[in-house]
Parts: sequence; structure tokens; C-alpha cells
Amino acid sequence: MAKVKDIRQLPKDFRKLVTEAKAEAAAEIQESLMNRSPFWTGTFAESWIVSKTEVQATLPRQGEFDPSQDDTPPRLAGSIFRDTSQRGDRVYVPLKSPVFIGNKADYAAFVINKAKLKGEGIKYESLFRAGARTTPRPNVPNWYDVYTKSKEIFKDIDKGFLAINRGFTTKTTKPAGTY
Repeated sequence: MAKVKDIRQLPKDFRKLVTEAKAEAAAEIQESLMNRSPFWTGTFAESWIVSKTEVQATLPRQGEFDPSQDDTPPRLAGSIFRDTSQRGDRVYVPLKSPVFIGNKADYAAFVINKAKLKGEGIKYESLFRAGARTTPRPNVPNWYDVYTKSKEIFKDIDKGFLAINRGFTTKTTKPAGTY
């Protein structure tokens, strides 16, 4: 038989549930960004983190890869990114506080096509025009916007909320991606 609780506990229980779901959703978004990111040296794809504070892009590239010269690098299996994103400690913040998901690579703004590459003066989209072997998913210059400004990010939020599955459901709950 289900344990009966005083209704006065509902707001506290609900806050806890949503806080946990928010942390799970952030981990799902982190994993998706890792999987969708271009993968050349691995630095960028592996540098997505979840944080209580704004993420500072200060990590230099590890290794070198010239997309106009080198062969397309092999992509790592998605399970590796899943392990990385799910292994980390969850970031639990109060409901009114933001959680930040960002990339620590110092060239992150370039890879999401928001700024020119320092020293090169080119934007990420120019690699596509030049025919470079690019690897984001989808393989378009605005791959980041495709994810963050579409239903795709909401699917990951749904996954986070469904992952905690503690019995809070409604008749209006829709399966992920059925908006």
C-alpha cells in the first residue's frame, strides 16, 4: 500500500522533484551537445559542462587538426559522451536559480558560429564554403542553433523529467518530441 503523506508536504516534495528533474535535464542537454559537436581533436566536444555559474571559455585546444588538410577524424561512439555526461555530479540549484550549460574551449564562440576565430579572422561557416571536412550533427554551420532553437532541446528536457519518474504525472504529459 502506498504511504500516505500530509498534503502540506506537497510543495516541498514538488520543489525537490523539479530540482532533481532540472539536474537530469541539464545532463541530457550536455550529452546531446557533446554528440552534436564537431569532433576534430576532441577538445570542444568533450568540454561541455553543467555549472551553477556562467561557464568561462578558457580551455585551449588540445592537439591540432586542420579541417582543410586532414582526413575527417573518426567520431567517438555516443556511449562515450553518455558516460561522460552521466558520470558527472548533478548540479542541483534552487528553482529560481539558473543552471548553465556551456563549453570551456576558448574557441567555443567560433564553433557555434557566433564569433570569428582569433588570429584567423574567419567564422565557422567559412569552413563549409571552403569545403572543409566538418563534422557537427547536423553538418551545417548553424548546428548549435538547430539544436537550441528547435524541438530537439525540449526532447532532452523531457528525458530529464521522465528519468526521475517519481509518480508525478498528468493527463497532459506528452511523450518526448510530440509537441
